[in-house]
Amino acid sequence: MKKNQRGFSAVEALFVLIAIGVLGFVCWYVWARSHRPAGTSTSSVSSSNAQPQTVNDGWKTVSENGLTVSYPKSWDTTEEDYQRLQVGGKVDGDVIAVGFGAPFGYKYTHEGTWEHVDLVDGKKVDGSQPKAAPASVAGADSTVIIGSGDGGCGGSIIGFAYKGSLYTVSLPWECDKTVHGSAGISGEVVAKDLNGVIRSIRVNGT
Repeated sequence: MKKNQRGFSAVEALFVLIAIGVLGFVCWYVWARSHRPAGTSTSSVSSSNAQPQTVNDGWKTVSENGLTVSYPKSWDTTEEDYQRLQVGGKVDGDVIAVGFGAPFGYKYTHEGTWEHVDLVDGKKVDGSQPKAAPASVAGADSTVIIGSGDGGCGGSIIGFAYKGSLYTVSLPWECDKTVHGSAGISGEVVAKDLNGVIRSIRVNGT
């Protein structure tokens, strides 16, 4: 009497291979999780070289004059280039000059203070002093906001002292649109993201 003998079909063999593969993957995954070094995660790992959290698709980054700065793209809506954010970079000297033709500037002293000085004779001028910035440039000895204005428009500069040198970043013009139409942007728009811009500033090569 003949026994009913039948081998594995190709489909059955394929199912067996798939089952072995799935089982192998599960075993590897369990082993990998149990041997992961402490402090790591399946999510992306942060890095000291990563962009500041404020920088996203609505921001742009520029690197020029020895500085790298990130700021909102909406700040580029002013009519003229000179009205937009300008990376001044390192100051040649110890005085940051601001204003509309006025012979005055702001000097950072070795004592860590700022003085309003006359650029003609170098003497200290009684009057407005730079305001403390709402945030600090990383590694800077001092970060201030220096402003000046005329005829309904105002300009502000982020000034900071870093390792004995002065650097500037000029903020977009803030203008009264009832006087100057579409020139400049509102101070509220600049103030909203000012902290993030200041924190994004880096001195290149450091």
